[in-house]
Amino acid sequence: MEIYLAEIPKTNGHEQFGFRPVLLVSQPISEISLIVPFTSNILALRFPYTLKIEPSLKNGLSFPSILLIFQLRAIDSKRLRKRLDELEEFYVVQVKEELRKILNI
Repeated sequence: MEIYLAEIPKTNGHEQFGFRPVLLVSQPISEISLIVPFTSNILALRFPYTLKIEPSLKNGLSFPSILLIFQLRAIDSKRLRKRLDELEEFYVVQVKEELRKILNI
């Protein structure tokens, strides 16, 4: 799974928005990508379906970040601005498990 900087459009709710790192969880389909946003707010760990990711040379993150798996969403692939790098396999396994739980599959 790859990590990108993306521009996420603002909505009327509490979803993440703006220019931020996201995890690309599917290859683009008809120019639409499924992503999960990151936040730097450590307090977000209080929510279910979140995962703390430590920065590394492999993933390209600059600081500890919280992956907000419960905010899985589709965006236009044109909003993926810059590829940072890849998520370590250790985390990929955890993300897949959390996605299975939240999607009940």
